[in-house]
Amino acid sequence: MRNEQENRKRFSFSGILSTAKELGISNFQLADITGLSVVLIAQFDRGLIKVNEKLPLDIVTRIGDAINVGTEQLLDNLRLGPRFARDSNFKATDSPTLTESQDFPEAVQQDPTLSPKRREELLALSKGA
Repeated sequence: MRNEQENRKRFSFSGILSTAKELGISNFQLADITGLSVVLIAQFDRGLIKVNEKLPLDIVTRIGDAINVGTEQLLDNLRLGPRFARDSNFKATDSPTLTESQDFPEAVQQDPTLSPKRREELLALSKGA
């Protein structure tokens, strides 16, 4: 129980991908476990998918279960909104800009790595959200 609480505390600081890495789960494994793509996992990690009625709770639960984080804590982290990728370094004269977050169905539609069947399955989940 204490170990789980420590993992949950660390999560708010390390993010989805970092937490998965700490658990020995690669980005590809996490995508496979959750039924998402690496692209979508990365978007969730960076807060680029909006938490709203179009986001299936089942998707959030899958991610949380895979990295041993409670659904509410994961939702709180996702609500923080867009942020740069962890450990990003920028060497530009202009400040980088953040991409705006988007609805889950929009992210699914724009993901070029999803098969048509997987895209359809994810969009069906969103309709039931």
